[in-house]
Amino acid sequence: MNRHINQKNVAMNVIRQLQHKCIICNSEFCDGERCLPPGACFTCGGNHMRSMCDTKWKKVLESKGCYFCLDLFSQQGYTSHDSKTGCCPLQRRLKRLVIQQFQASKERRIDLFYLKNSSNMPNFYAFIASAFPMQTLTPNSSNDTS
Repeated sequence: MNRHINQKNVAMNVIRQLQHKCIICNSEFCDGERCLPPGACFTCGGNHMRSMCDTKWKKVLESKGCYFCLDLFSQQGYTSHDSKTGCCPLQRRLKRLVIQQFQASKERRIDLFYLKNSSNMPNFYAFIASAFPMQTLTPNSSNDTS
């Protein structure tokens, strides 16, 4: 049980960091797509145009999460998590994190890779927590006691 609580805490720290910057390129100006290599698909990160992509996020997410950022479990408390309103606090930074993890895996389809790693809340938190070791994260200023 403590492992799950720790993974959730680490994952939520990652989510908080993603609200302020892309942790792939460490830029607050990157929305998660700007640091993709030239010619990479914005949907899956593959080496093809988005129009040629066969990834179907809507099918995988089944209206359970934000298609724009792929957030499934940490979106409580936001007044809007819709990309059209510009209020999605993670922009496409979580999706970029998923793309990076997928590219490091041996999986063939990013949508199935994400579905496997986000099938429930503990899996989602474990996946996010494993994406970056704790020492690479900036401490949350609200927890800073100095």
